[in-house]
Amino acid sequence: MTTRYFLAIKYLIGKISKQDWQSGRCAVLIDKIINLSAEEFKRIKRLPEFLEISAKNPDYIKIFLRISRSCNQNCIFCPIDNTGSNFFSFAQLKKIIDKINTSYSAQNKEFILTGGEPTLHPDYIKLIRYILKDKKSEITVQTNAVLLSREENVKPFSKEKRVKYFVSFHSHQENIYDLITGTKDNYDLVIKGLLNVFSTGQNYIALNCVINHYNFDILEDYLKFIKQKFGSIRPLGLYLSAIGMNDKGKDDCLIKYSEVVPRLIELLDKYQGKDLHFMGFQGICGFPLCFLANYPKYFHTNENEEIEQRKKPDKCQVCIYTKNCAGVMSQYLNKFGMEEFKPILQKIKKGN
Repeated sequence: MTTRYFLAIKYLIGKISKQDWQSGRCAVLIDKIINLSAEEFKRIKRLPEFLEISAKNPDYIKIFLRISRSCNQNCIFCPIDNTGSNFFSFAQLKKIIDKINTSYSAQNKEFILTGGEPTLHPDYIKLIRYILKDKKSEITVQTNAVLLSREENVKPFSKEKRVKYFVSFHSHQENIYDLITGTKDNYDLVIKGLLNVFSTGQNYIALNCVINHYNFDILEDYLKFIKQKFGSIRPLGLYLSAIGMNDKGKDDCLIKYSEVVPRLIELLDKYQGKDLHFMGFQGICGFPLCFLANYPKYFHTNENEEIEQRKKPDKCQVCIYTKNCAGVMSQYLNKFGMEEFKPILQKIKKGN
């Protein structure tokens, strides 16, 4: 492939739109992508709304594969546009998986199946089985667990330790859960889905709770609930996310980071243990680093992720960690302003 052709492909990747997705033009682009050489393919780190590859460690790569944009919930803060009904076909996904496997020689690959809701995909089971054919690959399914209430979606992989689950579970109180997820009658299915996985298999499970105005005051009761309900069966992971929003979101669900973080640290110190493992604040869904500066035990750095909806106040440019911080959602700045943000001027020494 010529450099000119590669640059043309790169340009097209940046122009994938909702209309492209719905019209099927993305399928044409995928066919062009898989014909690239391995060297050229590895230069492509992101296909918007479909694929993202993190290959910082040559022996381990992480692949985010958005197999569907459709979802059976409508969370008030979700930044993903779930208005479409299209799925990438198994044939298209197989092509991309094969291209990844032949282009990267990493000893370990983690495929993160996301959406929308990946369990809605008509070939969900078939796709997992195909990925697992490569013994170097493991899978994390990002799900709301509604369809894990069906045994046929859990049992085929219940003894497969290479299949893990990252479950969005934003409140233990049904009325709050319904409000946050924009659903009715999902709560009992989610509890059943989680118990299906916890009780029948060896799969690792982590829960993700997006902290917002509606669940913050009952967070301690939430931690007690998940420890008793699930941690008593076997250990689980927990990720506490900073709230993100898309254009559909109303800013009344936002809550100030300066109020949230001290309380989170207090509760984490109190409740995490052998039955509940806190996974940290890393990544694009974590909190801006300046809010963790006083808590070396929980401070982290990661490579900056450029996200269109996330912004940084001008004063953040003098922070020594500005390249390691994902910033904040623009809706947050619109509501609360910039006063809370304090640039870090000295290196944080990580520790207990």
